Amino acid sequence: SQQAKALEFDEIAERIFAPIYPVLAAQIMAETGIKRGNCLDIGCGGGHLGLHLALMSPMKLTLVDCSAPAVALAEARSEQWGVAEQTRCLVGDVHDLPLADGSQDLCISRGSLWFWQESEKAFREILRVLRPGGQAYLGSGFATAELKAQIDGQMRERDATWPARRRKFTAGHTPERYAELLNSLPQVADWQLIDDERGFWLLFTKGALS
Repeated sequence: SQQAKALEFDEIAERIFAPIYPVLAAQIMAETGIKRGNCLDIGCGGGHLGLHLALMSPMKLTLVDCSAPAVALAEARSEQWGVAEQTRCLVGDVHDLPLADGSQDLCISRGSLWFWQESEKAFREILRVLRPGGQAYLGSGFATAELKAQIDGQMRERDATWPARRRKFTAGHTPERYAELLNSLPQVADWQLIDDERGFWLLFTKGALS
């Protein structure tokens, strides 16, 4: 069930992935230079990444996930972490975001990119909700080589199929595929692809309106 899946993901995030989120949040702010304004976390799960940005900056965070049980976990965690006034948690889908045009300074997503059924439609929606000059930081990774090694070890203990299962998610999601997609979208002013020990990340800027 959706509830069981949300709880399982959340438990892994809390117990195993927890150390990556503050490091990723700091990397995102450093790479984009955005430390204030409105930020959208897409496919937020239990909210760890978005809520760390709320802890580390005055940004207003909107956390969106298509799983209602995951959104309920994110909402409860925002209360526990004392950032509820800075955050709102919504059930929604990347292909049809429940947000106004040009309302976000930054859009982030970790680990949900591989599950977007229609990448082009998803990217157009992200560009719609970004303000001109706003940025997106989307992808997947473990922030540093050390953290990746640590998490891979813990996940393998838990699930012997882990590395193969992870590779199955990411099959077909090549740098070439995303380069072609980003080059085809006229609203993208410039973009870069990060593919190093931090993980696989797409960073792009929405152009000024012509």
